Amino acid sequence: MTTPGSMPRRAKRVFVLMMMSALLLTGCDLDIYKLPLPGGPDAGKDPMTITVRFADVLDPVPKSTVKVNDVSVGTVRDVNLEGYTAEVVLELRNDVKLPDNALAEIRQTSLLGEKFVSLKAPDSGASANLLATGDEIPLERSGRNSEVEEVLGALSLLLNGGGIGQLQTIARELNLALEGREGAAKSVLQQISSFMGQLDENKADIVTAIEKLNQLALSVRKEQPTIDAALEDLPSAPDSIDRQRDDLVKMLKALNDLSAVGVDVISQSKEATIESPELLNPVLSQFAASGDNFANAFHVFLTYPFVDEVVGRDPAGGAEPAHG
Repeated sequence: MTTPGSMPRRAKRVFVLMMMSALLLTGCDLDIYKLPLPGGPDAGKDPMTITVRFADVLDPVPKSTVKVNDVSVGTVRDVNLEGYTAEVVLELRNDVKLPDNALAEIRQTSLLGEKFVSLKAPDSGASANLLATGDEIPLERSGRNSEVEEVLGALSLLLNGGGIGQLQTIARELNLALEGREGAAKSVLQQISSFMGQLDENKADIVTAIEKLNQLALSVRKEQPTIDAALEDLPSAPDSIDRQRDDLVKMLKALNDLSAVGVDVISQSKEATIESPELLNPVLSQFAASGDNFANAFHVFLTYPFVDEVVGRDPAGGAEPAHG
């Protein structure tokens, strides 16, 4: 076995250099996650550079792959911490055609594979402007897939502390509860289905009613000062009525007395009131009998004092006597 003391001089120098390099790297706060991956896809001679902000960047490092539709189009150039978010600088090929409101996500090539940054266009509302150098994808359009550890932890919680072990008990108790009541349960489900169908058919009317209710609420909100003032003045109204209660009682009593007097007057004058139209009946009958004569008399009245032109010079004859 070769010992450091028996090493050739050249091997000793290499060993010493390696030890010194390790010590220097340790003293410079070496971050292994900043070490670039070997290789990586080629972004071309004149790549475009964009920045993506992630709330949780997981562990991509420089030279990690950037893909669009699972096709490698660039690499991660740098990963920095800005406040409480991670800033990832990407280098992409110039022929990448994505809208400037593209989405970014950190994914894995397989269950235990390497991480990579996936870019894609939004499902709807894609911008007409293309992604270019200097653009930034904010936190609102970035995300990540769940880690294997998170999936296994959630599965463990479900299996150990969840209700899977109680499914048999739940199924058995449900069968006992529905035993002999299958028809009623089916009827209830059918009624619920019908009710939901009617709700769906009247969805537009329901939405309209909600909108009208919202408009009413807004109108009431605008009139809130007036309503508040009315509510503040409302207690004074009963107080005013209470103070004038005696006068109101007197007024009602006076109205009662007036109604009694009116009934008494009508009762006493009933016969005279009936007799008056009876006495007027002959006069009105003569007026009706006079007919056209009454109308002609008005013509004579309108020509007064020149009545001779109407009735003639001989009142008895009704016309001027003829000359022989």
